[in-house]
Amino acid sequence: MLAVLFLGATNSNSVQGVVSVERTVFYRERAAGMYSALPYAFAQVYAIFLL
Repeated sequence: MLAVLFLGATNSNSVQGVVSVERTVFYRERAAGMYSALPYAFAQVYAIFLL
């Protein structure tokens, strides 16, 4: 159980840089009226399942 928690913490630390960049892009494109939050979330999930 401890190994699973450690693995989760390690993975979350490695993803934080990517998430901060994506958040900036999302805010910019949402302010420009390109899309709303729900289609963006569906696209992210779809892209993850393709990999």
